[in-house]
Amino acid sequence: MPSVLFICKANRFRSPLAAAIFKKALVEEQDQRTSPWNIGSASDWVVGSAGIWAMPGETVLPDVLEAARQIGIDLSDHRSVPVYGSLLSGYDLIVVMQASQKETLQREFPNLEERIYLLSHVTEFGSYDIPDAYGSFQEVMGVIAGMNDLIRRSLRYICILAIALHNKGKRSQ
Repeated sequence: MPSVLFICKANRFRSPLAAAIFKKALVEEQDQRTSPWNIGSASDWVVGSAGIWAMPGETVLPDVLEAARQIGIDLSDHRSVPVYGSLLSGYDLIVVMQASQKETLQREFPNLEERIYLLSHVTEFGSYDIPDAYGSFQEVMGVIAGMNDLIRRSLRYICILAIALHNKGKRSQ
């Protein structure tokens, strides 16, 4: 099964939201049955989230919970998970929100360097951070709208990259 892990700082805003948007987009893509790409069924995917500085077991931030509901995503069961080596090793594609997170993970886990990507690079071939802006509900909605658009527009590319990394990992075993 191909797998994608989304990572942010505390695993209470951007990464659980990105994982949920990705899962929802996979289901909707499967329901449309219009994909010329063989990305498989949504149930064929393992999708998770974690935080570099996460405290285990914390819920998403209240404004994030409400904003996610407005786009049809329920994050009420989410509990934060900290990043650790064996967690990372279990995923084909690791997607971070900030360049500093990518640098930190690549420095700490150099054997996983080729699996770690900045979200903006995977989606737009750009290099910019997804803001950790939760000072107001409007800021949260802005981040959510931006991530929702990025992930949905680039769903096929993210899937193809994850599948390629998954197949490469199977060949090297």
